[in-house]
Amino acid sequence: MSRNENNINSNKLAKYVARAQRGDRKAMERIVDETSGYVYYYCLTLLCSEDEANEAVQEIYLTVLKKLGTLENPKAFLGWLKTVTSNHCKNRLERNKNYSSLDDEVIFENTEETDVQLIPQKQIEAQELRNAVVTAVKNLPVFQREC
Repeated sequence: MSRNENNINSNKLAKYVARAQRGDRKAMERIVDETSGYVYYYCLTLLCSEDEANEAVQEIYLTVLKKLGTLENPKAFLGWLKTVTSNHCKNRLERNKNYSSLDDEVIFENTEETDVQLIPQKQIEAQELRNAVVTAVKNLPVFQREC
């Protein structure tokens, strides 16, 4: 399971794709094994939620395996997969009108208790800063999350 598309052997993947297009179920499994990490991390980057990313990955592979026969060049699979993944995530964001599911409780759950929590004015300032960060991240356009 690779996080980075550069770690995926495109020649080996093209062979799996050609075999999968002929109905080889083991080849389909190998495609998922070889690319699922990449797809997951790409989804996570766009959707900012592990739950959303996991659901998206499942839906993406259903679509990919269903439409694999329409891919003319097996060597183009990785680019096609990236396009399918990107479009799926963008459509999911539009459909949900949920540009981020970041929760400030999750973001700041590992912060240690400090004097900030003991001084009311500092606590208010810290909360305002948390809210500003969460709002800024939620307002990022999808294309900026693709970097």
